[in-house]
Amino acid sequence: MAAQPQHTHQIIRPALDTTYTLTMEHNPADAEEANGIYGPQWRYFFRDAEMIYADEGLHKALQESGAQRGNTVCITKTKEGRAVRWLVETMPGTARRAHQPQAAQTRPATVATMPAPQQQATPSAAPSDERLAECFRTAIRIAATAEQLGKEEGLAIRASFEDVRAMAATIFINRTREDIGR
Repeated sequence: MAAQPQHTHQIIRPALDTTYTLTMEHNPADAEEANGIYGPQWRYFFRDAEMIYADEGLHKALQESGAQRGNTVCITKTKEGRAVRWLVETMPGTARRAHQPQAAQTRPATVATMPAPQQQATPSAAPSDERLAECFRTAIRIAATAEQLGKEEGLAIRASFEDVRAMAATIFINRTREDIGR
């Protein structure tokens, strides 16, 4: 009788209001479909031997994010009433493809509750909703950097949605104060 293969990936079960920063091991189109207790699920594999069984909502959000193999994504599970919402953002500069120079950046994904970024002549000219969205993107990048630095030091650092929200609010307030002082 052949030995059963060992499961080498740690299964992540996303908690509410917690942001997970993960690097895609495969393209979303290559996710393996499986039958779950509550319907179809897709297996997504990430670097550092991590895996998520994605429900239809997360699967769709990952596909719409434009994330590809090698991209780092920030995944947050939230709840609005009884509905589960998935926020997925592709971190810029994480794609490493042979045909792209190292400095190339991927486009940030449109996050469900944030407006799409628009180019402005000066940061002070951005309307507050666009500025707040940019502050959220900055806070997510800070949380991802803190997590990476923690891994390098042997610490498990995971920023919750509340942590990211608090950082974004602080950044927003400081940038607004800077503009008033100009």
